[in-house]
Amino acid sequence: MRRADESAGEIPRRPLGRTGVEVSAIGLGGYHLGLVKKKREAIRIVQ
Repeated sequence: MRRADESAGEIPRRPLGRTGVEVSAIGLGGYHLGLVKKKREAIRIVQ
């Protein structure tokens, strides 16, 4: 597992199962997107 250089402000990365692909350890869940009343607001949050 590659360690992020915290002094450089890098986001930590971790292996995704056995795929060999490294992904960021920080993610955006999607539950809250279903709570907004307008589709444009959900899009704005993701962007």
